[in-house]
Amino acid sequence: LLACQHYMAPKELQDVILAGNVICTFIFCMEMALKMTAFGVKGYFFHQGSQENEEPSDTKTYRQRSDSAMTNRLEFVLVVMSVPEFFLTDSATITAFRCFRLVRLIQLTQTWPRLQKVAVALAEACAEAIYLFILLLVFLFI
Repeated sequence: LLACQHYMAPKELQDVILAGNVICTFIFCMEMALKMTAFGVKGYFFHQGSQENEEPSDTKTYRQRSDSAMTNRLEFVLVVMSVPEFFLTDSATITAFRCFRLVRLIQLTQTWPRLQKVAVALAEACAEAIYLFILLLVFLFI
């Protein structure tokens, strides 16, 4: 929804996009605030739930904590980038940053195995489709 803005869009569509943007930004800000309250600022940006001098019990747990901290950093950047958009209403550059919110969907593939299988299948299909596109370009230019 947030990436469907286009030139000469109807007023109703622009209103729906704006409302969706406000709702998503509010939800992301609340999520970030709740996580920062729960884990503390340092725990939010670094290893959640671990003490600095605590050794990780196993490598998998340590990696999960690092991935979670990286996710939090990315979410922080997305929230910080989306707040100035409200004040710079006519800036197409700032509006283009809405597309980076799709990264959150890509992150789901790490925690959702079925979605990960679909993403891998799509990536393999796109890799194989390159040859078809090259063949179509050859026919186009002949």
